Amino acid sequence: MLKNRFKKARIDAGFTQIQLAEKANSSQASINKIESGLTMRPRNIDTFAFIMKVSPEWLQFGVGGGSNITNAQPIKKMIPVISWVQAGEFCEGNVLELHDVDEWLPCPVNASDKTFGLRVNGDSMTSPHRGERSYPEGIVIYVDPEAPLSSGRRVIAKSSTSEESTFKTYIEDGGLKYLIPINPQYPTVEMKSNIHICGVIIGAFWPE
Repeated sequence: MLKNRFKKARIDAGFTQIQLAEKANSSQASINKIESGLTMRPRNIDTFAFIMKVSPEWLQFGVGGGSNITNAQPIKKMIPVISWVQAGEFCEGNVLELHDVDEWLPCPVNASDKTFGLRVNGDSMTSPHRGERSYPEGIVIYVDPEAPLSSGRRVIAKSSTSEESTFKTYIEDGGLKYLIPINPQYPTVEMKSNIHICGVIIGAFWPE
């Protein structure tokens, strides 16, 4: 059962509940609920698995070996996954209230301390052609507000007339700037003075 595997993994990794909670930006109460069998599908199961050096599949379902970290990329830091409304507020200069974040994911690449994750909504960045780069609904994209911006990069942008931000490809052409979706069913938007870039996509993560 999950509760037994979780407790075993924690003890084998040498963590107390409090220590694990601190490393995972979680709470001891949340971990206690998992180990008591009160939580069956923790939303941050991947975070716990990476920290305890076991596979998420084994931790959640008991399949595969107990560890598959040997060939994994090293974790650089943990990234908070926020809502699109929070991202819009952050774009407006508001401070992220990280104590309200209950999902964190490992980031295997270098990123600034302002980096956050967003779970893609809709299919505007999903390619209809097999083999092309695509960001289907549900995948988490990592957004770094301090990453360098250049034409062709995927970005998060926000209009002053909207509460939420949007995910598109940033293109400069002939002195003009555009936000272009991967899915051709959606329109291209010319960037005006009321639209600004909030951050550049530095990667994506989709837990199994």
